[in-house]
Amino acid sequence: MIEPFAVPPTLSKDLVAKLEKAWPPAQQALVGLRPQTPHLLATGSDHYVQLHDPDLTIAAVRLVADRASAPPRTASPSS
Repeated sequence: MIEPFAVPPTLSKDLVAKLEKAWPPAQQALVGLRPQTPHLLATGSDHYVQLHDPDLTIAAVRLVADRASAPPRTASPSS
């Protein structure tokens, strides 16, 4: 099992299980704050995804940079 984050060995298994259960909904809530926000998962990686999956990291940074530099979208007038 890949943990979403490293936990100290002193934490109880019950607390770790609760944290692992709470992690995905918390991440989805963050993604939900901004429309059309992708949620990329680096399966098989740990906290240092930039080391384990540099191609995914580069693609994610480019996506954010491209979106930040794109002209703002304007709402089309209703007919």
